[in-house]
Amino acid sequence: MKHLVIVFSVLILSGCLTIGSIHGTSEVLQRPDAPASNVSVVYIQTSLTEKRGAPIDPIPLLAKDGYYRIANEMKLVVPQVAREKGIQATVTVGGANSIRTLSFESGRYDTAQGATRKELVLFVKGGHLDPRGNESDFIFHAIFRDPPTGMEYWHSDYRIHDARLPDQIPLDEAKMHTLISQIFDDLQKEGLLVPSGSEPR
Repeated sequence: MKHLVIVFSVLILSGCLTIGSIHGTSEVLQRPDAPASNVSVVYIQTSLTEKRGAPIDPIPLLAKDGYYRIANEMKLVVPQVAREKGIQATVTVGGANSIRTLSFESGRYDTAQGATRKELVLFVKGGHLDPRGNESDFIFHAIFRDPPTGMEYWHSDYRIHDARLPDQIPLDEAKMHTLISQIFDDLQKEGLLVPSGSEPR
């Protein structure tokens, strides 16, 4: 099975840290019968490669930027944000091969409400790296879906752009916390996600 390949370009950018949805990318495709208060967050660690003709190997820069630590950060951050928002949530980490079907075996989530649980899939779809290591730009793609049917309800892109001092890591726990919090807020604004106990009867 082929790995999902995401293209990075090597550019010098300017600006400061920003985390937010990219204008025009958020879209509600259809609505479930009722909003969810129970969500499985699935982070897919994709295989990244440089854009054709780029002069550098992106792997050392990705490692320096904390890309390969995102999975561990998600395991810490998702439960924290879920508690803050009053949402029931679990987090699972998958490899690039998982993204083609996004199918996970039944019973993976040990919860009484597993049958009504929705899924939030998150992965990096691209970005820019400065070969000097001073700046980076990561685009995260989020999909809110129904696991049994594969039906997608909503998707959006989020950009983390960081201009920093040499010792700073752009994809650290604090920024992953901000990212997950923003995604949960956006799902709540769309009426797709609600705190536990506030679901319609």
